[in-house]
Amino acid sequence: MIIFTLIFIFSFVIAMREIIKGDTQGLLLFIIFGLSMYTTAMSVAFTIGLKGFIPVLQFFKEIIVLIVLGINLFSLRKKPRFHIIDYLILFFFGYTFLYAILPIGEQGFFNRLLAFKSTSFFVMVYFAGRFF
Repeated sequence: MIIFTLIFIFSFVIAMREIIKGDTQGLLLFIIFGLSMYTTAMSVAFTIGLKGFIPVLQFFKEIIVLIVLGINLFSLRKKPRFHIIDYLILFFFGYTFLYAILPIGEQGFFNRLLAFKSTSFFVMVYFAGRFF
């Protein structure tokens, strides 16, 4: 069972090695091999007693996507042409951001920020792939 967690970790390490070399398409390795078994890898890590290691594993998926998104944004040579789906996803991002900063509902500010982090991950993955 630990093989799922090891595949997740190794896919992150290999993808980061490729990204450091300058090949941002290494993110695809992580998406295909790492993110496809993310939930299983976290469950296995919890089962084998690596509860303290799970936040680090969760950080892997976020940091690699943000690094690739940043590299792709800084290496743009011309202004990208947005389509309707891009505007809709940016609207979703803005809507969830407003929910996070406005005092709406019973949740505290920190809990709203955690929810925003979780929902905005899709937006980050989308634009990291969009700017390949």
